[in-house]
Amino acid sequence: MRKSLLLVSAASILALNAASLNLEPTQIDECLVMRTSPDGFMGLSDDELGTVIIVDYKTGEMHYLEPEIEEFPDGTLRFTKVYSRGMGNCLSNTGIALVSTTDGRTDGSYWDNGEIKTVSRPGGPTDLLMLNGVNADGTRICGSAGAGMSMTDDISCMAYPVVWTRGADGEFTEFTMLPVPEYDFTGRMPQMITAISISDDGKTIGGQVWDYFGMVAEPIVYTQDENGEWSYRMVEPIFYGHAWPENPGEPPTEPEPTEFMSEAGLKAYNDALDAYNNGTASLPQPDPQQFLSIEGYMAYVKALDQWDPAETPFPPSATEFMTEEELQAYNEAVEYYWEHYNDYPVAENYMTKEEYDKYAAAVNAYNEAFKQYFLKFEEFQIEYNNFIAELPQFDKNNVFVSGNGRYYATTSVLHNSEATPYRYDLEKTGEPDRYDEDIYLTYVNSEGIMMGGAPLFAFSRTAKILDAESNSFISVSDYIKGKSIELHTWVMDNTPSIGTPSGAQDLSIIWGWTNDDAYVTNILPVAEYGNGISRPAAGEAFGMKAEDDGTLNFTGMPATVMISDINGAIVFNAENPGLTVSPRLSAGLYIVKATGENGSVIIRKILVR
Repeated sequence: MRKSLLLVSAASILALNAASLNLEPTQIDECLVMRTSPDGFMGLSDDELGTVIIVDYKTGEMHYLEPEIEEFPDGTLRFTKVYSRGMGNCLSNTGIALVSTTDGRTDGSYWDNGEIKTVSRPGGPTDLLMLNGVNADGTRICGSAGAGMSMTDDISCMAYPVVWTRGADGEFTEFTMLPVPEYDFTGRMPQMITAISISDDGKTIGGQVWDYFGMVAEPIVYTQDENGEWSYRMVEPIFYGHAWPENPGEPPTEPEPTEFMSEAGLKAYNDALDAYNNGTASLPQPDPQQFLSIEGYMAYVKALDQWDPAETPFPPSATEFMTEEELQAYNEAVEYYWEHYNDYPVAENYMTKEEYDKYAAAVNAYNEAFKQYFLKFEEFQIEYNNFIAELPQFDKNNVFVSGNGRYYATTSVLHNSEATPYRYDLEKTGEPDRYDEDIYLTYVNSEGIMMGGAPLFAFSRTAKILDAESNSFISVSDYIKGKSIELHTWVMDNTPSIGTPSGAQDLSIIWGWTNDDAYVTNILPVAEYGNGISRPAAGEAFGMKAEDDGTLNFTGMPATVMISDINGAIVFNAENPGLTVSPRLSAGLYIVKATGENGSVIIRKILVR
């Protein structure tokens, strides 16, 4: 039986006026928005329970993509399909969200305004097809295609970068395999080459080249020229110019004895293998219990029941309860089994002396070649380990390309101890901008302004933003204070840290997720407040806790409380309901929107049992 929980929508839970865009600062509980659309109106969350949530701030809709659960014959329930967001800028301004599904493989799915679709597959079925970035108008998608296909006859690694272009029929059937380097910075084949983030016009894509061992991720940028041709550029100079020892290449291949047999010898050997596999090789090892009489078996079972490991560490053996005849029959069966079990054909026995001598000489040559290979490999590996210890350790899949395609931002996480932001100006060559602050980047815009969360290993990070004047990072809370005292007051009353940030390319809307007692996403309409629209009053921090029966307990007085079921139907709506609200809901999943007297808004998914 398949239980499908694919797509549900809770409409109008934010009650926003889309025509005037009179947006309010908002908190959404149990939601972790990590990526936003370029205009800042949509956010994509990975829910605590493995659900992807698409939040439309402007219209007030939230769409839940739930995993599919299948009940198996043994009664167990298992996830048979789960959704995962893209690693890069995975939301367009036009309602496309990259939410690849895993159903035995990652299949390259995307959500298109309420409908799940898939892109075309390069070269046929693959084990991996991950969509990572989509441009602003939703006409191009970048991602990776992996195992099961090769890009050329000379290159074969785990994943290759791909860009898809939307056709006139609205489908992503046209794709281009992006050009890639044949070797990593050590001169060996890369393990993986990715495409993560894409510019607004779809002509600049940022990705990474994972080295031979998959230990080091190196920045790569793909660009399309006016003739439609793609090229790539490695942008971090520190990786190149190093003098490496001789590359050991691939290890030598061990010779197979069958390569040295005559046609007749090979046939005889294969016939012997077939006879062995179809004969005594399939015989089970004799079970002593099968040789016991009924009386002996009952006595054996009784002895097992009475066995006490504290008195003797070894349990009784079935042979102790056999008659002499039974024991003799058992021993003969065991002797026959081992005599024939060891009759596995040995290849050397099917060679002439001349064939065997050639094979033995090939084995000796292989052993010597492997010894020389290992010496070179060891020398190369020592140099590799010393070299990468001095490299920036760019975090895998942490890639952000600005909307105008000028900036590539990423984070080095050195020795898993602290984060270091890097920014590359793609209109220049040479060294990148490096900031010695423990900040994990999550955003870059067309002005080169970056945002991220600090510190790296905090469970709940503080939002940081690059201040253009000082070229140093300040808290997003202080940045907002410079834009609007009223909005800053709301932030200090409700969510001082703001959390790990993302937002619109023009910073008109900033999102941030944090985790104090539970996951919370904050949405801050910075531009609206700078224009003097919809300012909340300062007051007591507004909070809500839900009990299992659906009772809502508030801190700070609620002005309105509205509850919708997962289909968007309003099941409860009240003004000034007091600090405790008992809506008497049936068991199920609901969406609560509560507005405090201070203007704060809480949105939470609750489960009534």
